[in-house]
Amino acid sequence: MRKVEMEKQRVSKALILNLVSEGVNKLVPLVIFVVVAKRLGVESFGFSQYGITLFELSFPLIILGYNHYGAVLMGRHADNPSYQNQLFSDFLALKLAQALGVWILALGVTHSFRAFYPYQSLALAGGVIFLLAAIDVRWLYLSKQKLGEWALFSTFGKIIGLMLILYWVQGPDDAVLFAFLYLIMGFMVNGWGFLKSLALVKLVKPKWTRMVQLFWSSRSFGILLVTLIVMERVDMNLIQLWFGDRELGLYGASNRVCHSLLQLLFAISSVFYGEIIANHTKDGLTRSLGWSLWAILCILVPVALGVFFVSSELMGVLLGAEYKPAGPLLAVMVQGVLAQVVCTTVGAELLAVKNQLKKAILGFLGGIFLMGGLGQLAMTVAGPELIHLAVAMVVAKYGVAGLMIFFARNELGSLPWRRWFEPILAGGVMALGLFFWQPEGLLATLGLGAGLYGVALGVLGRKTFLRLLAR
Repeated sequence: MRKVEMEKQRVSKALILNLVSEGVNKLVPLVIFVVVAKRLGVESFGFSQYGITLFELSFPLIILGYNHYGAVLMGRHADNPSYQNQLFSDFLALKLAQALGVWILALGVTHSFRAFYPYQSLALAGGVIFLLAAIDVRWLYLSKQKLGEWALFSTFGKIIGLMLILYWVQGPDDAVLFAFLYLIMGFMVNGWGFLKSLALVKLVKPKWTRMVQLFWSSRSFGILLVTLIVMERVDMNLIQLWFGDRELGLYGASNRVCHSLLQLLFAISSVFYGEIIANHTKDGLTRSLGWSLWAILCILVPVALGVFFVSSELMGVLLGAEYKPAGPLLAVMVQGVLAQVVCTTVGAELLAVKNQLKKAILGFLGGIFLMGGLGQLAMTVAGPELIHLAVAMVVAKYGVAGLMIFFARNELGSLPWRRWFEPILAGGVMALGLFFWQPEGLLATLGLGAGLYGVALGVLGRKTFLRLLAR
């Protein structure tokens, strides 16, 4: 009985720490974004955003699928300390070797291609970032059921990073410093976590043959991660290719607002993710996925429709008058958020759970070529305007979402389309009300929109809410 009680206390403590950590992880980047975008200005902010994008594209080459695969292997050999020590050492050696290779590649690229010359100092300092990325041992804490400790380390790391950025980043000349501090903030937890992990396992001499085997066994998860990250960063690379730092700043600012919304929607979908994993029947899985997308639509629809009425004013209030021209971009880009949720939920989660990694990889590869092709088409046919590229990216994302649903069709039953129309119709009522009333001011528009949407959804979705509460 005492053992059960201690287990409950441990789980409760871990849940509380994870909730606090998740709150900090979502809030800190938003605070940084709002403050730093004003201090740097549009052009310097765009410069820093592309530097961050380059590093984000390189991290999967270090991490590959080791974290997921390592946690699985640790769980399978929980009663074999010798195996765990060897596995930990082999994974560490692999990631350190790959981190060195990526760093050398980054130095070579920034010194060989004129377009990347401004990022030479960031690439040089990147050795520290790549080292911290290589010693990521989150997978070990997961397998040892010590995520509460990891969440605590992560929370402190984010808070320290926030303080450093707010203190040191003061003006446009600090763009490279901001990119470095922002990147290292995400991995600050790895250093402390690695030192603490040495109390859980022991370092031994890595085995070359075992390292090759682990690399090959992790390839599918690694390729999935690489293709997903590359697809999500295609737009930033196209803007760098066709435009300049100012356009990167405007697009990057809108992208960060969308990213904050996306994180909220992922938090909602994660509530249903456990059910998606646990359901082994097609109907049960479809039912859980249907509820997840309905809940997401309830939050997303009023934002996606209401943003057309307040986008420029909202950007001005959040980031300053310099970012007001990004308002139309934000209005367009928010429309693609649902497609991103579907791509990740159906592609990276559902198909992965059902051991359909090749289909997910094929979908993301298709997304890379689709986004690149439509982007080129938009620039050629419609003209070299940032808004045209944004529209092309949204269309491409929905194309990828449709592709993912097509690949997952054998895993899904009949989708509850009728239920999804409830928030869409409620959003239509809200949009019509805002169009005819045309309230003045941001607060008045937000207040009227929220009121109209809440009443409409309450009337149209009353039975659905009751069914959800009865589950």
